[in-house]
Amino acid sequence: MSGAREHELLFVAGVARSGTTALRRILGNHPDIAVGMERYKRLWGERIGELGPEHFERDRFFDYGDGLTNITPDVPWAQERLADLEAKWDTARYRGDKMTTIRARRLWQRFPEARFVFIVRDISLVASSWERRAADASDTGWREGAGADRAVGAWNTAVRRVLDAVSDRPDRAIALDYTRFFGEPSGAGLAAVMAFLELDAPPIQADWQAAHDQYVESVAGRDRTLPPETAAYIAEHADLGAWRRLGDLTV
Repeated sequence: MSGAREHELLFVAGVARSGTTALRRILGNHPDIAVGMERYKRLWGERIGELGPEHFERDRFFDYGDGLTNITPDVPWAQERLADLEAKWDTARYRGDKMTTIRARRLWQRFPEARFVFIVRDISLVASSWERRAADASDTGWREGAGADRAVGAWNTAVRRVLDAVSDRPDRAIALDYTRFFGEPSGAGLAAVMAFLELDAPPIQADWQAAHDQYVESVAGRDRTLPPETAAYIAEHADLGAWRRLGDLTV
């Protein structure tokens, strides 16, 4: 078969601290998936309308002079991953990006056939992670003051938007539950997302297994006890009804 390969657009998305980085890393090791590491993170807000098909062409995607991301080849830990991404850009079936702002409806207006793999996580776990990072003065990569209370607002928006997306377009959107995806030893979540993408799972089975082992050893048993006032705030303000409805639609 000759000629240029047709590519599909794929976004890996979820509110911050929901497992988007780990999920993108696993999926991104598949030879047919080339998804950026928040390549266009500074467009995901009010500038989302600027994103066009040209942003996913090779020359545009790998030209970091636009200032739309802080994850560039100048960042030591990102160099090898970005090089691997560029190496398979032309041959991968899927091209796309990771995002921590849910913009499915806006993006479907521009890219009707784009696929989304969402990952969602219980609010207590998200809030605990936000609070821990906000309390760490040495964590310069985190937004100042973005603790548990702000996590609730971001989580509510994400849950509602993911619920809308998977309800409206189940053929183009799938939602994974963080705890089940990484915690269940069967790997059913990986099998489901690979079926959704119409790809074989074996190329990344070992990557998922390593993530599962790490989850069991160092994540599942971590103490995430929240202060009583924070737990009360979550109970009052988190949209647990939307979360329960979404639970019926997650893998």
